[in-house]
Amino acid sequence: MRVAVVGSGVLGAAVADELVRRGLSVVVCTAEESRPPVTDVAFGWLNSHGSAAEPPSGTRDRDELARSLGVLRSVTARPPLRGIITWNGAVSWASTATATARFAERSGPDVATVEAGALRQILPGLRVPPPVVAHASDEGMVEPGDLRHAFLARARAGGATVVAARVDRIRARRAGGYELQGTGAALTIDRIVLACGTGLPALAEQLGEHIEVPGVPAARFIFSAPELRLDRVVSTPDFEIRPSARHCRRRLNPDPVWAVEL
Repeated sequence: MRVAVVGSGVLGAAVADELVRRGLSVVVCTAEESRPPVTDVAFGWLNSHGSAAEPPSGTRDRDELARSLGVLRSVTARPPLRGIITWNGAVSWASTATATARFAERSGPDVATVEAGALRQILPGLRVPPPVVAHASDEGMVEPGDLRHAFLARARAGGATVVAARVDRIRARRAGGYELQGTGAALTIDRIVLACGTGLPALAEQLGEHIEVPGVPAARFIFSAPELRLDRVVSTPDFEIRPSARHCRRRLNPDPVWAVEL
């Protein structure tokens, strides 16, 4: 069976890798030369609990995220993905100590409350610590672009083909399967996986499906600040900050880089 994965962000790359490992013939259609995947500018926080500043909407969300995180740990335990994720945990707090404690209690045994005195051991660069924070010891961070490239590299090594082509039209064939048309040569395939983010609704509509992909507006800044001495994600009511996962993996860069999302 020949399967086309439309989109080369981290989702498309991971799906392609999994399908190849299951023995399928895979073609990845990517338009990243003209439209880079949003993965490359994503924040890169891997968590199943949400944040004390913005808890998940329900237990179902938390359970699904926990399962996904477990699968990701397993999938990235082998080369070339081993070590690409830094599992240093994360710290978050809400606008009040009561809300922070309530979040930690509801999140289960992997999230504990830490008071200001002990917090200085975890975040020595924090000048004005809140009275209490929630510390999730099982969470991680990653440079999202590095992760997707690693998935794609392993998929290619397993036999996947990556085609530089934007897919604009999907046509069902009478004989079975589909024809993909766009900026490259037409492709005839048996199955399709749509993993193209905001481009997904228009393609899904051609197959008679209505799928919404809402935008998630955020401002992301990257800067250097060695004095922060930060080695894990921090989430507050006002912003989220993540140290460079590359720096934490290698511990060689004398001028650490941080990403902040508002």
